[in-house]
Amino acid sequence: MLKFAVARWCSPASIRSNDVDDPFFSVAQARRDLGGIGRTKLYELIARGDLELLKLDGRSMITGRSLRSFKQKFLEQLAA
Repeated sequence: MLKFAVARWCSPASIRSNDVDDPFFSVAQARRDLGGIGRTKLYELIARGDLELLKLDGRSMITGRSLRSFKQKFLEQLAA
């Protein structure tokens, strides 16, 4: 049976069923997608609220929506 738990820093209301393009990333995938940042930095971004973490059957997953949003904000800051 698949267990689904939402970590304390990600509200169930923030999960949208229409987010179908890569809806979840493993911690390793998210780290690679962010240029190879370390685990500590990734968890700092989660604690700060920049990324949303879910627990799917005991596995930590980052929402694709929060990852795309973070990258967009980062690119906007670079352009400014």
